[in-house]
Amino acid sequence: MLPTRSRAVGKLLAQKPEDTDKLYALHSPEVECIGKGMAVTNARAAGGQFVLGALARPGNPYDGHTLADQIAQVGSRA
Repeated sequence: MLPTRSRAVGKLLAQKPEDTDKLYALHSPEVECIGKGMAVTNARAAGGQFVLGALARPGNPYDGHTLADQIAQVGSRA
């Protein structure tokens, strides 16, 4: 465990802003940055005042491919 942790800390300290495969959290290496141009979906109630659900989408999926998961999330809360 320690060698893996040491490598992760080394990677974190050595990364630069332009690097593509960044490490954002030592405790959860699967965490991705949600920045400009990244995919986040949300569902709102009629009128838009209340957010009913939100999902971060890994990678950069086509918008039409995110709808089913968002509907399922909102439907599970009804």
